[in-house]
Amino acid sequence: MDRSDITKLKEQYTKREIWRIYGNQCLADVERMLDINQPCHEPFPKQQEILKAKKKVIALRAARRTAKSFSSALKCYSVMYFCKLFDYDFRCCAGGPAADDTRHFWNYMSAFWDAAPLSDIFAIERTYNNFHSHSQPKTLWEFSDGSYVRTGSCDDPRCKDIRGDAWDFVVIDEFGLIAYQDATLEAAAYATKDINRIGLLWLVGTHDVTGMGEEFNRLFELGQTGHPEIESFTLQGSDNPHTDKADAATIKDIVTEAGFLREEMGEAVPAGGKLFPDFDIRQHDQTIQFVPDLPFCLGIDFGFNKPYACLYQPWYEDPDDPRSIHINVVWEFNPKQYRIDRFTDAVYLGVEKMAGGVVPTVVGTDPAGDNEHAGWSYTDFAIFQKKFPMAQYTHNRELKSKGNQVYLYKWLTMNNKIHISDKCPRLARFFAMASPDTNMVGAVSSAGWKKKKGIDDPGDGLAYGLINYAPVVNLMIEKRKAEYLSANDATQMAQQLAGF
Repeated sequence: MDRSDITKLKEQYTKREIWRIYGNQCLADVERMLDINQPCHEPFPKQQEILKAKKKVIALRAARRTAKSFSSALKCYSVMYFCKLFDYDFRCCAGGPAADDTRHFWNYMSAFWDAAPLSDIFAIERTYNNFHSHSQPKTLWEFSDGSYVRTGSCDDPRCKDIRGDAWDFVVIDEFGLIAYQDATLEAAAYATKDINRIGLLWLVGTHDVTGMGEEFNRLFELGQTGHPEIESFTLQGSDNPHTDKADAATIKDIVTEAGFLREEMGEAVPAGGKLFPDFDIRQHDQTIQFVPDLPFCLGIDFGFNKPYACLYQPWYEDPDDPRSIHINVVWEFNPKQYRIDRFTDAVYLGVEKMAGGVVPTVVGTDPAGDNEHAGWSYTDFAIFQKKFPMAQYTHNRELKSKGNQVYLYKWLTMNNKIHISDKCPRLARFFAMASPDTNMVGAVSSAGWKKKKGIDDPGDGLAYGLINYAPVVNLMIEKRKAEYLSANDATQMAQQLAGF
């Protein structure tokens, strides 16, 4: 591309629009210049997905050792490269609870500069760098054209290190440890809205004992709903292929389950306590093989725009004793957004791959077509039934009761009768993260678990499959007219059945 082409583009499009067209190409160019496309350095698939995301705001919930700082620095360096390629100045900022929390980001930036200095490519001069200063932990690069990259702290309500400037790229690391989260978000959001700036905002959080804050969680949930300018991702320790898997297996036996959830899974420990305390997510990291001789069932939660499907196989220690049942969940499918035909085909192909042509015994689904606001309709369900003619809505009011489902899940987890494959991280997350619903209806506590986007869908999906499977239904309480089982009642009944 010559200078005249660049001039025409700049006359026709804004800086932000040109970035959305050429940003990922510039990222690829930077990776090539830095020679990081080697097996030991190449960004892993989930990391590349995050780096190539084009939306304005990225909310990244991450575990430890998942290359968060590397990704942030690489994105920043690609923004710098883009701006100089198209003759723009640039302004980039990395913030954290304290300026020292950005040291990993700056280490990578310095390594990138040593490997492929932009001054060699664009004949610009780096005029200031106090990266190695012991008296001033904040760092700054300034260039002769007025561009700069700097780090800052978010340790005061004024957020003076972020507020006031107009930014092309802002990354806030360790968001959960920031004392003034609302003020930081406000400062960063309004500093990235200028039309003559790219205006990218990355919010990176690793769960600690304090969580990440309501504002981060709100943005993360928005990023899961197809928002036009917000996208969210979760990075788990297993996503990074450059970590030692044997060490990771050893560590999970050393730390508490809460520590495993935070450090390895990138999750927060439920503030209200776990609904299924007997379930230990650390035990569910082995692949469970599909057994062709066993029956298998599907549970489907259509949801509004995030469906969920899982495949499970029941088996019995004693064929004559229904209470000797075990549930092996071997596969799940959970796209963010879908078209009915694509979701149906994807589930069908997944089942075909897992079961090799064996027909499912039961396909239980939620009655989504009954809700005029649902993403599915009866027409859509008819399309689904073309691939799965045995699919049935779950209409029974008592069996759909959340209290009954809590009772069933508590009994299964108390007796260690549910086994979840490492191919089903969303379902394992549900059992580990579900917390009791504390809403009160009169003097009665609501049964079930708190509705939380991204957590409750797998629990509903499995339930619809289980309660359509007759031997499991036999374990559930007798029908009660218009009467719901409270969470406490469900716990007591499950304990009695388990012999407590």
